Amino acid sequence: MSYIVLARKHRPQKFGEIIGQEHITRVLKNAIKENRVAHGYIFSGQRGIGKTTTARIFAKALNCKELSKEEPCNKCTNCEEITKGNSLDVIEIDGASNRGIEEIRELRENIKYAPSMAKYKIYIIDEAHQITDPAWNALLKTLEEPPAHAVFIFATTSTQKIPATILSRCQRFSFRPLSIKEISEHLLETAKKEKIKIDEMAVKLISHSSGGALRDALSIFDQVISFCGTDITSKDVISILGIVKEDTLSKMVECIYESDSKQILKTVGDTIASGYDPLNIVSDLQEYIRNIMLYKVSPESISMISDIEKLKTFSNHFTTDALLRLIDLLSDCLYQMKNAEQPILVLEVQCFKLTQKYIGLDELVTRLEQIEGTSPFNEIPKPEKIDKIGTEPNISSIETLKTASISETKLVQANISIEKVRAAWNELSKSNDIKPRIVAAVLNSRIIAQNNGIFQIEFNSSFNMDLIKSSKSIWLPIIEKQLGSKFNYETKLKIGDKIEDTEIEEEADIPDVHIETEQSIIIEEKPTDEKTVSLPTIDIPKKKKMSKEEIFEKEPIAKTIVDLFDGKIVEE
Repeated sequence: MSYIVLARKHRPQKFGEIIGQEHITRVLKNAIKENRVAHGYIFSGQRGIGKTTTARIFAKALNCKELSKEEPCNKCTNCEEITKGNSLDVIEIDGASNRGIEEIRELRENIKYAPSMAKYKIYIIDEAHQITDPAWNALLKTLEEPPAHAVFIFATTSTQKIPATILSRCQRFSFRPLSIKEISEHLLETAKKEKIKIDEMAVKLISHSSGGALRDALSIFDQVISFCGTDITSKDVISILGIVKEDTLSKMVECIYESDSKQILKTVGDTIASGYDPLNIVSDLQEYIRNIMLYKVSPESISMISDIEKLKTFSNHFTTDALLRLIDLLSDCLYQMKNAEQPILVLEVQCFKLTQKYIGLDELVTRLEQIEGTSPFNEIPKPEKIDKIGTEPNISSIETLKTASISETKLVQANISIEKVRAAWNELSKSNDIKPRIVAAVLNSRIIAQNNGIFQIEFNSSFNMDLIKSSKSIWLPIIEKQLGSKFNYETKLKIGDKIEDTEIEEEADIPDVHIETEQSIIIEEKPTDEKTVSLPTIDIPKKKKMSKEEIFEKEPIAKTIVDLFDGKIVEE
């Protein structure tokens, strides 16, 4: 006897053997039990998930002479003939080759005759969506009022191509794709029957490559057995299927994170030279990035990746917005490569796009929040409420408008020279672990003195000073690691040629501000007994208009914001 492939050899022969379609088999069994068999059924779903197999089992159950619990016996004459495909009362028609009106007319003539041996005459029409519209119209009347012994079962992968008039006359069942777990369990059971030794990762790789189709998985399994024999490993499966190795994919993602276009082009070129299909490279990379995104949400759902630690590292490096962008770029790449004369050229161009620096919307929002949160204007105290008429206004609130206090000291003493600290402070600006805005703040500051182990940092901008304070959890551990000791510091703000001690509020006063305190509150009596309160007036001189260059020199962060958003400075 010639060899029978696994997909045919282990084809289900009962409803209970059908995998993953319990919602359909239950309805069909109940229809037989309650004698509520319809005259038309449409089985829809992707390839290889059991549409035709279910139709055959349903046909056997309808015509079985020894039906037991709505399951065919597979022993009677009718069951055996249907299984072998020799039954005169179960006719299988290929819709792709019998799609014309002449074939449908012949079917209409034959359906009038009663079945020869069985109870029902059943027509199983596969690929039904390829039947032409005139042919469907010719079948319409027969399908609406068929003979009592006739049952039609249409199997299709494209229900939308079937006319609505046909859909409304049939019961429709949607077959779902099988999960990786369901396919893996069936493959392990098949391997046990065939006495094949296969590791768990190899089974998962085959299941994943099948795309939810059990027939495809069994076909791949047959191919792997022909290549490896009775002992199958995951390396053999990767070699046969052309799956890109996991370490190669992680190397590509690392190049994307580091914006290394040269290295990712070299990696892709070496992978193609090894015999991998460029389309497989893109789809596998897209799947790997998808796993990174899934790890952010549900780490336990990852099953196809062996190096989980790398996945964890990448999930911390990339934002969700950046991962979504990468997946979109790879989807566009796949579409363009399928329609391109030179798909490798398209892949190389997309590699440049993948490695471009990208600032996502969520990161922009975070930066804006940090800018707003570190702005000294957010710390301006509100003027005190005047409770009693005749009380002089509290001037301390106005005096603090100029004062910005940042002091960060630690009690631990450290015997470090100021030269060593200055060198470490300069090295801090070269660190790759610090964001550019913090580097800009470091470059616009300097170490000026040491007092009892506390180093004084001078700033020419209050914004830079506030930014250093808010981001100390980022830069402080780095400089302490360089120094090998605790770094105790305090900050000083330089205003003009004078260095202000930001901790002493009494020394700061506001020049050129005239406050009228004499008779500052006047109560005017009116005949209607209404009282008008005149609040104190503050004469603040008009500021001199500053040029764009002067603004950038005084507030470097303004230049950063203008460059980031491609904006411009306007006068109020």
